[in-house]
Order: sequence, then C-alpha cells, then structure tokens
Amino acid sequence: MAGNAFALVLGFDKGLIASGLFGYNPVLVGLAIATFVSSDKHGGYDYKIVVATIVAAALSTVLFVAMSKVLVPYKSPPFTLPFNVATGVFLFTVANMNNVSMGSANQPALPVFDSDTDQDLISVEAFFAGTLRGIGQVFLANV
Repeated sequence: MAGNAFALVLGFDKGLIASGLFGYNPVLVGLAIATFVSSDKHGGYDYKIVVATIVAAALSTVLFVAMSKVLVPYKSPPFTLPFNVATGVFLFTVANMNNVSMGSANQPALPVFDSDTDQDLISVEAFFAGTLRGIGQVFLANV
C-alpha cells in the first residue's frame, strides 16, 4: 500500500498504478525486511521497523521510475532492481547502526558464518549448476 500511495501522492500515471507496477517492488521490500528483521529473533516488531519498511517501499517506487527513465534508450524495464537497491540500502543502514541505541529490533537477523574449515562446502560443479538453475527459474525454466 505504501508504494501505491506514494505513487499517487507524487502524481504518477494512474494507469501504471492500477496495473500494479508501483506495488510489486514495495511488496518485495516488505517481505525482505520481514525476513531479515525476524520477529522470532528480536521478540516482535517495533514501530521503527514499520516506518523503515514504509520508507524503503517508497524509495523502491521512486527508484522504479528513475531506473525506468534511465533504461528507456535500452528498451529494458528495471524489473526488481529497485527492490534490490532499496532493500540493500535498508540492510546497509541498519547494519551500520551499532552506535545508535535504538533497541535490538533494528539489527538484521543474518546468519552467523562458522569459519571452521571442516564444514561441508559446495563443489564447483554444484555452484555452477545452482547458478544456472537459479537463472532458469527466473524465466520459469527448470534447467
């Protein structure tokens, strides 16, 4: 709702709003923030996270329009790049708030990497197979 409301406030094309172009990336932003800022790990969501989600969703709406204008000569839409940038900005901002006393709800719930050398790592073949499969799944083709 934040992305569509922000698009309405900025006066973007109502046809594009109605077709959902300004709602998709903000939904992905909300899902990513809910994933990285886990309520299980932090004991519930705080109002600051809700406000940050709304701001990041609005940012993804503005980025969608800006990237669309930049990519017009190349005849390519921005797809989910605005979501990636807005979520990256959120995570970078939150990760660097260690000196700000705003509670533990602002720390991202990223996995802890165990640097032991005896853990099972994937092989080079599995890495490339997974990479190709991931790209193929974007285009709905299981390779």
